[in-house]
Amino acid sequence: MPGAFTTADTGAIRAEWWSLALHVVQLLLLVAAAVIGAIGLVVDDQRLVGLLIVACLVVVTVCRLVQRVKDHEHLWYNGRAAAESVKTLAWRYAMKVMPFDDDRTAPDLFEQRVTEVTLAAELPSGGAEVTPEMEQLRRSALGERSRRYLEDRIEDQCRWYTGKSEKFRRLADLCDKAFFVLTAAAIGTALFVAFGRSDVALIAILETAVAAVIGWAGVRAYGPVATAYAFTARELAAIRALGDRAALDDDSWAEFVGDAEDAISREHTMWRASRASASTAPTR
Repeated sequence: MPGAFTTADTGAIRAEWWSLALHVVQLLLLVAAAVIGAIGLVVDDQRLVGLLIVACLVVVTVCRLVQRVKDHEHLWYNGRAAAESVKTLAWRYAMKVMPFDDDRTAPDLFEQRVTEVTLAAELPSGGAEVTPEMEQLRRSALGERSRRYLEDRIEDQCRWYTGKSEKFRRLADLCDKAFFVLTAAAIGTALFVAFGRSDVALIAILETAVAAVIGWAGVRAYGPVATAYAFTARELAAIRALGDRAALDDDSWAEFVGDAEDAISREHTMWRASRASASTAPTR
C-alpha cells in the first residue's frame, strides 16, 4: 500500500480509540456517581460524597467537551473512508483495471486520485506515489495477478468480515444478556423495596447500569454491523467462486475486479451511513 494508506489507517485507528475511550469513561463515571450516591445514604461524611459525585460529573462534562472540540468520530470516519479508498485504488492499479488500464497514464492518474482522496479527507497529501510492489504486481502475468488478488484481497477480506461478524454477534448477545440480567435485578429490587426489604438506592444503581449498557450498545451498533459484515462476507464468497473462471482473460478479469471492489465499497458505505455523524470523506 502507498504511504497515504498508512497515514489514513493510523489516524483512523487512533481516532477510533479516543472516541470509544471517551464514551467508556463517561458511562463508567455515571455508574460510579450512582454508586457513590447510594453509599452516601449510609455514611456520615456527606460532604465527601457530594464532592466525589461532583468530580465524576465534571470529568463526564470534560469528556463530552473534548468529544465536541476534537470530533474524534469525524476523524475516525474520514480516516477509515480514506484508507479504504486508497486501498481500493491500489488494488485496481495493481490489477491493471479501470481507471488504470492504460500504462501511459496510470501512474499519474493514480497519484491524482489518491491526492484527491486525502485532501477531501483533510489528511496530509503525501505518500500518493505507486509503490514498487504495486508496479511489480501490475507487470506480472494475469495468472500471478489473479492468484494474488484472490488470496490477498478477496479471501483475506472474506475471512476478516466473517470473523468480525461472528465477534460482533457475540458482543451483541452479551449486551442483550447484560440488559436482561440488570433489568431483572432492578425489577426484583423494586419488588423488595415495595415490601420494605431493600434499599431504593440499589434501584438507582441498577437503572444507571442498564442505561450504560444501552448507551454502549448504541455506540457500537453491534447487531447492525454484524449483519452488514455477514452479508458482505457471503457476497465476497459468491464473487470468489467466479474468480478462477474470470481469470482466463483480461476483459473478464477486469469486470470481476470491478464487481469485487464495488461489493467492498458498498459495505463501507453502509457502515458509514449507520453512524450518526456527518462526514466529508469521499466515497469510493
